Amino acid sequence: MNTRARTSAKKILFSTHPAHGHVHPILPLAREARDAGHDVVVATGPDLAAQVAERGFTVWPIGPTFARCRELRLEADPDIDTVAPEQQMARDISALFGSASAVRAEELVARTVAWAPDLVVHGPVEFAAPIAARRAGVPHVVHGVAATPPARLRGIVESVMRKVFAPWNVPGLVEDVLSGAYLDICPAGLRQAGSETLFRHGVPLRPSYGDPGVSALDIDIENLPFNDTVYLTLGTVFHDAPALFRTCLSGLAELPVNIVVSSGPGSDPKRLGPQPSHVVIRDYIPQARLLPHCRLVIQHGGAGTLFGGAAHGLPQLVIPQAADNFLNAAALRASGAGLALLPHEVTADSIRIAAGQLLRDPEFTVAAKRLQAEIHAMPTPESTVTTLLNGRTPGVRA
Repeated sequence: MNTRARTSAKKILFSTHPAHGHVHPILPLAREARDAGHDVVVATGPDLAAQVAERGFTVWPIGPTFARCRELRLEADPDIDTVAPEQQMARDISALFGSASAVRAEELVARTVAWAPDLVVHGPVEFAAPIAARRAGVPHVVHGVAATPPARLRGIVESVMRKVFAPWNVPGLVEDVLSGAYLDICPAGLRQAGSETLFRHGVPLRPSYGDPGVSALDIDIENLPFNDTVYLTLGTVFHDAPALFRTCLSGLAELPVNIVVSSGPGSDPKRLGPQPSHVVIRDYIPQARLLPHCRLVIQHGGAGTLFGGAAHGLPQLVIPQAADNFLNAAALRASGAGLALLPHEVTADSIRIAAGQLLRDPEFTVAAKRLQAEIHAMPTPESTVTTLLNGRTPGVRA
């Protein structure tokens, strides 16, 4: 429902890879556009369509589901899970995101041309959307979903885009995407100082504080026994790790803290066994509702949780699992707002020691509050919608 006066309404298409970590970061901008009276459509995989629709958006369920994307990934690159995380991240650009974009392109192009939006906003690895925008003759802009992509990825990104774009006769589109506007949701304190970036026109945009969900938090935080609450999550992709959850819970057991665990969408919280009264486990928790009650976040290094925790000024312990998790862990540690444990370093004792240090030593909270202040100073989704539609954002490409 529109909450503001409808003035000069535009049609805006938001298109994203079908994963929670790619959908949720774009929804604040989509929500602001919708609430300003614009006609907003979100295009993503059919498995996430209902979740997006619950949040009040018109949805186009297009392309493969998340599960099918994972199958396409292994079909394209059977050895991808055997390589080092840094190599895996680069190879995923082709095997995961390139493959999925190629599959969704035909339907997305057809529906976009028929609808004729005024603007297309798309994720950085949603390579079908620039084709759709070019064929519809409308501007497009890239919306970041994670840390600012480094320039060293340019070769693989260019190669994948050329491959996906090849059947569509869209000359110059690769350069248009890379030299166009990139809505960068990464605060400066979590970027590599002075490093060159993949996209040449970075436009800062305040990141999401986390998914608010569609209903109130179903956890009575106030009646848990301890003053401090720790949020433990392995995200929406790498959560099938009950042994790691148990190790973390064992390490935290000796600390006087409440523990709220997100065990992962669709998982059975009971698989982690019986827990004492100060431990609460849910399969999915809208973190924007939980984080204001927390003192510490323990997580896998996903950008959504990283930025959400930073936006609430919370120190974090990162246990990276794959892909960009390791880069995010390093960035957090360099900022002073947290610690990281590599997979081979994780034991119940190391979790207990690191969590205790983060809760006890004030310098981590001071650094986390610096990140929070940086995020609060970034342009809001509301102001960004206005500048995008008024043509005042440099690098928005038609």
